[in-house]
Amino acid sequence: MNFEVLDKKFGEYFNPEKNVTYERHMFLSRDKKPDESIDDYITDLRDLSASCEFETLTDSLITSKLILGLKSDVELQNKLIRTKNISLSKAVDICRVAERTKEQLEKISSVKRNNLTVDKIKKRGHHGETGAAVTKFTSEETRFVPRPSTSQGTSRYQRVTNESVRMKNNSEYVKSGKFNCYRCGTQHEKNRCPAFGKMCAKCRKSNHFAKMCKSVSEVQLQVYDDLFIDCVNDNDENEWKVLLDVHNGTKIRFKLDTGAQVNIIPANFLEKLEIIPNNLIYDKATLKTYTGEKIRILGKCNLNCKIKELSEYLTFYIVDEQNVVPILGKEDCQKLKLIQLVHSLKAEYSQDAHYEKIIKGFNDVFTGLGCLEGTFNIKLEPNACPKIHVPRKVPIAVQEKSKNKLLNLEKNKIIVRVDHPTDWVNSFSLFQKSVE
Repeated sequence: MNFEVLDKKFGEYFNPEKNVTYERHMFLSRDKKPDESIDDYITDLRDLSASCEFETLTDSLITSKLILGLKSDVELQNKLIRTKNISLSKAVDICRVAERTKEQLEKISSVKRNNLTVDKIKKRGHHGETGAAVTKFTSEETRFVPRPSTSQGTSRYQRVTNESVRMKNNSEYVKSGKFNCYRCGTQHEKNRCPAFGKMCAKCRKSNHFAKMCKSVSEVQLQVYDDLFIDCVNDNDENEWKVLLDVHNGTKIRFKLDTGAQVNIIPANFLEKLEIIPNNLIYDKATLKTYTGEKIRILGKCNLNCKIKELSEYLTFYIVDEQNVVPILGKEDCQKLKLIQLVHSLKAEYSQDAHYEKIIKGFNDVFTGLGCLEGTFNIKLEPNACPKIHVPRKVPIAVQEKSKNKLLNLEKNKIIVRVDHPTDWVNSFSLFQKSVE
């Protein structure tokens, strides 16, 4: 009996028959433990896959199980899922780097916690004068800070340390095991701060939230736009006006002003609209006429406006002016379909002999692109500096269309081909119009 047969017999005797379904279940249900290293997790997955008979799919299934098993680190799991064509070795390398980075950050954070700076403010005075001084010390230092003077006029000193200050502010720490964290603003156990590793939105530093940030805030300047309107007190009968059903069924006649950027209602309409001035929305915008005159704003409000079957909520600025005409701006005029932007005019030919006579008599005006007689000379200023623009890139999808368009313009003598160097070279932009 040779060695191979003997080894086979011993294997059949000592190794019980395996259940492949059960072995695969154990493999698929194996997740990474929170305190387990990535190398230990991979080793265990390899051992479990050895009895699953995955054959050529072993590495691929281990990779998938590695990603799905990182339930304790969702951020790393999302990073692995977003990686295209990821292999087992690449996934393991990414996990190892993330694991080492996390360990290094924890060490850095522990060093910072051991060297926290505490500011202790003490008062001092001399001959009736009082002042304030700030004493800074670290956790490894001890300072003696004077207490307030006693009735006998003497001063006592108390021993103050970083730990004593922290424990004084967290008297319930010993009972519950939690303390008030100065980084996140909540109560939690030691080394369980949710702000760890996060960036402050205020000072852009790490390991604390913006609401607990102690850095000096920079003064933020808010820029408010100057909003323009047209004439507010013109009573021309030829104006475009429309009657709208506003808010609570109140009928108000508005002037349609395509030059106005906002809608306005005079303050004397508030009582009619049953609106309390204190309920207006505060706004710092500056309202000006085109002549530069400022109009005082009391606030703004959102009102429901109806005309025919159309209903929209519009924003109105309430102005503190007398005898002011309510104005509806350009944007909301279009929203209510009161005006329409017309890009071109199309003449409707009439059968009337008068119009036919005009068209026939000036046929050249209504045919083709049209051309003015004479030559127009462009005069440049004496200090004008010639410029040569870099040609813009044309997308491949429209290269053929743009070429045909340029050839068509050249054919119709709208542009002329230039094949020699010039001092001025302008680039052109492509824009495809929508065909309605």
